[in-house]
Amino acid sequence: NQRNEAKLREAEGIDWRPRYFLCENDEYNFKYTSPWKDSQTAKRQIESFIFSSNSPSGFHSSNGPHHHQDENTRS
Repeated sequence: NQRNEAKLREAEGIDWRPRYFLCENDEYNFKYTSPWKDSQTAKRQIESFIFSSNSPSGFHSSNGPHHHQDENTRS
């Protein structure tokens, strides 16, 4: 249970805070568009955080899977 895990963390003195949310009245609210006046703006903001620099390094690599090329050409 997530609440129990949070209680354990508090007991151990671990202060965990979510990066993009603020805790208000025991509720987590998204830090940026608050309240959700404009759903399009909110959607764009959330997407920009979800998709920002999360792709693995070399994911958009232009040279592709040519890592062992020199081994194959050796005779």
